[in-house]
Amino acid sequence: MSKEECKMSEKMRTRNLCALTNWEAEQYLKRNDVIFIPVGTVELHGPLPMDCEYVGVEALAYKLAEQCDGLVLPHLIYFHPGATDIGRGTVYVSMTDGAAYLRAVSQSLLNQGFRRQVFLTGHGPAYMTIIPMLTQFLDETKVPLLYYDMMSLMQEAGLASSMKGFDSLLFASYKMMNRLDDIPLGLGSNPEIVITPESDLGHQLPAGVIETLQPKNGGYATAWKYGNVLEHGGISTAPQTREEVEALAEEGEKLLDRLVNGCNMPAKLEALRKLDEFHQKEIMPRYGAWLVRNKYPEPKID
Repeated sequence: MSKEECKMSEKMRTRNLCALTNWEAEQYLKRNDVIFIPVGTVELHGPLPMDCEYVGVEALAYKLAEQCDGLVLPHLIYFHPGATDIGRGTVYVSMTDGAAYLRAVSQSLLNQGFRRQVFLTGHGPAYMTIIPMLTQFLDETKVPLLYYDMMSLMQEAGLASSMKGFDSLLFASYKMMNRLDDIPLGLGSNPEIVITPESDLGHQLPAGVIETLQPKNGGYATAWKYGNVLEHGGISTAPQTREEVEALAEEGEKLLDRLVNGCNMPAKLEALRKLDEFHQKEIMPRYGAWLVRNKYPEPKID
């Protein structure tokens, strides 16, 4: 490919792998191997749409893909919801089923030429699905992948962690994905959505139980179910007017840009490349004879 063709190909029509033609995807893979994979949930989330934790990282994925000359694989949305399947709108997929599905997708992407894969989530328990899959993937293919939670990237970028800040990022994400009208209005006065004297608060988790059980440095010590639909997302912003939605989205756009500029993804991708190279040049020649074998056969070339 000539320098002129390379420059033209970098000005991509879209970063969405699904929306590219096969020819465009193959031209991209001649120069780079990066793909961002937003992983979601569909679960109750107070006054916000139930896919909000997916839309947040979907928008982030496109921002990072633009910054790092990567592509995005969208639509991976139905995974383990955690404690929120008490809501009849929540879609449940077990962790093992979700991990197996991600494992198959990752293998295909690797076979296609996407060697640097970055999984992104906005859902706290998602690491319990993704991290075992990444570990198995490394064991079987000897190729390391990346996983980041949106909250951890916010902290790395120096953004204060607050519900309002997180909500504004979500609003900005809906705007970026041309879905701002999906955020409903007027739910703030609904006792099923916000905490009011009429709310059904008699069945929430006993005070302090989860806080006592959970490790202080993060992670999970047990699994549980919420006892009340307000316990997840119940304090999220419930806008009353379109002007309020637009204002929050505008505020969130600034935070989203700060997040992308502050999380140092280009350096992370370069470090991933070096880690992969280390495995191939150092680990495999020395220890490959007795490490776990890749279950996928190498292609036979005549």
